[in-house]
Amino acid sequence: MHRYLLVFGNTPQLSHLELTTVLSRFQLDPIITNLSERVVLVETIKRISLEKTQEELGGTVKIGAAVGELNSITVEGLLPYLEQLLTKDHKNTFGLSIFAKRPLSFPFCRELKSQLSAQGFSVRFVAKDQEVASVVIRKEKAIDLILVPFEGKWIVGVTMIAQDFEEWSNRDYGRPHADSKRGMLPLKIARMMLNIAVGSRNFSDVSIFDPFCGMGTIVSEAVLLGASAAGIDIDKASVLKAQQNLSWLTKRYGLKTAVYELRIGDALKSHEVVKSGPFDCIVTEPFLGPPVNVGQRVTEDEIDGVFRKLFDLYIGAFKNWQNVLKDEAVVMIIFPHMKYFGEKSDRFVKNIIDSCEKLGYTLETEPIIYAREQAFIQRNICIFKFKKN
Repeated sequence: MHRYLLVFGNTPQLSHLELTTVLSRFQLDPIITNLSERVVLVETIKRISLEKTQEELGGTVKIGAAVGELNSITVEGLLPYLEQLLTKDHKNTFGLSIFAKRPLSFPFCRELKSQLSAQGFSVRFVAKDQEVASVVIRKEKAIDLILVPFEGKWIVGVTMIAQDFEEWSNRDYGRPHADSKRGMLPLKIARMMLNIAVGSRNFSDVSIFDPFCGMGTIVSEAVLLGASAAGIDIDKASVLKAQQNLSWLTKRYGLKTAVYELRIGDALKSHEVVKSGPFDCIVTEPFLGPPVNVGQRVTEDEIDGVFRKLFDLYIGAFKNWQNVLKDEAVVMIIFPHMKYFGEKSDRFVKNIIDSCEKLGYTLETEPIIYAREQAFIQRNICIFKFKKN
């Protein structure tokens, strides 16, 4: 068996679901064991293609080989692993990613470095945080030892590949139009949602529709992955920006055979606007409500009014989408979760889910909340399966 450690980013629940889906698509039939909230052990009979897997996944920040176990973390226990990884030909940069509540003490790290120096290794120890970031691994070619406590022992791994932070950043902020101030859907979340929605199928066999496409983030990622895609938005300026973003993407990646459609139109009249279809998947982030500034006071009456308008928008859209979806299609959509109105938000989402059930949409998993710190409006990600009557 081949044994790997995979480390998730800031959305472990969504990342886990994405990983399971992608490994199934790769026909690897893995055994996945949760070691901590952010680290899983993956065991496969066939070897995992590290570059292909890391490139495909939006939520996994690094992949390592599981190389051993320790009863406890000691300098003497770690030395044999590091001696195999370091070289005496040049200076080595290395670090320890500790997935435990307590970081290793500074004296411990200093002693480890001292012992390595005494054996003739020139070393620089990266010890700013408990975890060696992917940017450090890639930029400084740092050796990263992964240490995870599990069932009374420590699983030891060595990072083999880390997420290409520059590629993700260039694709996000290098495109002609990107506006983080508008709360635009993060690129990695879009990638995870697409991977989950498509499931075990190949992207080349799937058609994807985003009826609230904005500047085209989801459509762009879908096209990059090989799917045919369509997007509409009621805002003309956003659609023009989406068209420019897609033109930039297809040129940058040489996607000469990319199939996509972008149009101006209302999601509640999707069947009248979009020319392609029917679709295998809808993946979308609709309007989540008016922006709220930090410190801004929002009353319960105002929130109730927002929820009523959003409910009508979402249910109206779900009704219309019956006309553009294939039987057994997947709908992956984001609903708002108001951080300081948790009970109202939960009831709002439950009412939507109950109403969708009556329209032929069945919730596949419990909603997954994704949020950045201090965000007033959080993202509540839901997955539905559509069944035609």
